[in-house]
Parts: sequence; C-alpha cells; structure tokens
Amino acid sequence: MTTQISDIFQQISDTSGKNAKRAILKENENNNLLKEVLKATYEPQWVYHVRNLTEADIPYTDGSYCEDDVWRRYLDVLYQCRDRTLRGNEARNTICDVIKNAEPSIQHWMLKVLDRHLNAGFSAKSVNSAWAKLISSFTCQLAVPFDTKHVEGVEIVATEPKLDGTRLIAFVQDQGAMMYTRGGKLVTNFDGTVGSDLVRLADGQNCVFDGELMSNDFSATMQQLFRKSNVDTSTSFFNVFDWMPLDEWNAREPSRTCQETREVLEDMCIGAKCDFVRLIERRLVSPADIMDIHRHHVSQGIEGTMIKLLDTKYRWKRKPNVMKLKDWLDVDLPIKGFMEGTKSMKGHLGSFVVEYEGVRVKIERGFLKKEEAKEIWDNRANYAGKIIEILYTEVTKDGSRRFP
Repeated sequence: MTTQISDIFQQISDTSGKNAKRAILKENENNNLLKEVLKATYEPQWVYHVRNLTEADIPYTDGSYCEDDVWRRYLDVLYQCRDRTLRGNEARNTICDVIKNAEPSIQHWMLKVLDRHLNAGFSAKSVNSAWAKLISSFTCQLAVPFDTKHVEGVEIVATEPKLDGTRLIAFVQDQGAMMYTRGGKLVTNFDGTVGSDLVRLADGQNCVFDGELMSNDFSATMQQLFRKSNVDTSTSFFNVFDWMPLDEWNAREPSRTCQETREVLEDMCIGAKCDFVRLIERRLVSPADIMDIHRHHVSQGIEGTMIKLLDTKYRWKRKPNVMKLKDWLDVDLPIKGFMEGTKSMKGHLGSFVVEYEGVRVKIERGFLKKEEAKEIWDNRANYAGKIIEILYTEVTKDGSRRFP
C-alpha cells in the first residue's frame, strides 16, 4: 500500500464510487501527514491569499527531496500565508520555491490544495465519513417552514422578503473580506465590489455578515459566481440580514438578539456610501398580519416571506427563530452529479442529480438558458456539492419530487 500523498490522491481520483474512495482513506488511518494535507485543503475558513498560480509558473528543479519533506515544508508555508505572516509577492515566491522541489505529478496536487479543491471525486464530507470531525463543518442559521404555533403569544415579529439569490457568509478581518457559500465554498469574484463595501461597513471591526447575493435575476447571479473569465459583477449586490463580531461567531456565542442586531446594522448603514451592499427591507408586524405581508410579497414577484422572532439569537441550525413562508414546498440539497443533454444540448447540462432520503432524483435544467447550461457543464467541478433549492408540489411513490 502506498503512503505517498500524491499516489494516494491519484488512487482516489482513479477509483469509482464513494464507498471505494472512503475505503482508501480508511486504509490510511495512521497517515497523519495525509490528514494534515486534507485539513489544509478543506478546512472552511483557512484561506491562503495566493491565487492564479499554475504549473506553468513552477519549474521542476530535479531536486532529491523526499516527497513527505516537501509536503511538510509546503504546509508550513501555507500556514504562514493563512496567518498573514507571509503576504503578497513574498508569499507567492515562497510557495513557488518550495513546490519547485517536487516532481510535476506532486506539484499538480500541491496546487490543488492551494485552490482548496482536489477535483478527485471526494469532499470534506467524504473525509469526515472516514475520520470523524477531522474537518470543521461550515454551518449557518437556517429557516424552518412557518407554523402559527411558533408565534403564539408573540406580539410583534419581523418580516422580510425571501430573496431568490445565493446565500453568502462574509468574514471581514484585517481589512479584507472572505465570502463563502452556504456549503463553505470560497467565492472570490465579488471581492472588489461587495467585499470592498463590507470592509467599509465594518469600519475596522473583525466581524461576519450574513446575507443573499443578488443580480438582475437568479441565472445572472449563478453565472458570475465561479466564472474564471469574462466576469461581470457590476449588477450584483449583497442584501445583508445578519451580523455579529467574529469572536462571537467563532465561539458560537452571539450576544445580541435579532432586533439588537438589526439596530447595529441600521447604524452601520447610516451615511454609508455602498454601491454593492444593501440592508434588507424589514417590517415589524403583528402575527395576524403575516399572510397580508406574504401576499404582498408574492404580488411583487418575490418568492416568499421570512418571519423572524425578535428576541431570539442567531443559531447555527434550523430553528423556529427564523421561518419561511412559501406557496411551494421546497428542499435544499447538494448537487451529486450532472447529466449531459441530448441532441442540440449535447455538451451542455441536461439535468442535475441530487439525493434525498436515499433516492437519487434528476432535476431538469429547464430554468437555465443554453449558454448557462454550457457554462455549468464545462465547469462541473465548480458546481459539485453546491446547494440548490428544489421546488415541488408533492412527493411521488418512488420518492421523486413533482413539479406540475
């Protein structure tokens, strides 16, 4: 059995089936260096601040270094980049100086660790299924379906429009913003627009913003999210609906209630000159008025209504602190696979594949334009594992979701 990191990654990449891939990880239970490399790859909030480095940038010097030694030196440099003791060109050059001592096949995997995605058919969830809790989970507050029992005895609730965009969690630290999807995937295309505005709003504080990235329409947002060329984020904006200091987020101990947090955000936004960040509209109403607000939202083309309990604090799970009211049933599921289109759609996305309660379900790509289906098919690795929302009216006998 091989113990070299690059050989293990290649073996996993060449192996079909998640159970078989997990078995290879389990075979390497005692390989602590492998675990450290995987943690460096998938730990959600570890960012190395070095981008666009390719194999063409790094020559092979034909050194006589042991692979494990190069990996250890490489990890040490990555940690310095993460902690910002190495920055800018110095960080980039130091990484190159280390990687050049590895053979090209090893350089290939080192650069993928830097990009935080191995593209080998497994993810942080796969790693944790082999070695429990090796990778920290990336979670945020989620909503439960609205039920009147949750507002019994409540005099006032907050209502907000349920936006049809992409949920992003933004960490502002050391005058920079790092934005992640709900699934923990780093998004960098909006650093110069949304990110810059969030740094301005934070005004020197290390903090976390929670909100929804929007554009002219949902498809336009999705197109720009992970695109590597021809990126145009000028029409995108970020609707903020939650905030807290970074130390409270890390400790999972928020000090402010929903209403107190809103007041902080309102104070931040007074006089702020932000082109790409907006504070989400909120109305304080009696529970008896929730349905009227919801009907108004729907009449405006908004997909639903969020209801929030004012005296509750942020929780990193689904709780009735936050509820959603929609005219459709819905479920959020990670993308498990992709199916190619046929005939004129060959070479384009035909459908997504998701899994719910053990049933694999094919989701047609009908809401996407042809060029968008091409973009996703050509960049499947960027979309694998991303959360998509499935709307349906009922569950069929075979476990699929029906859309009329």
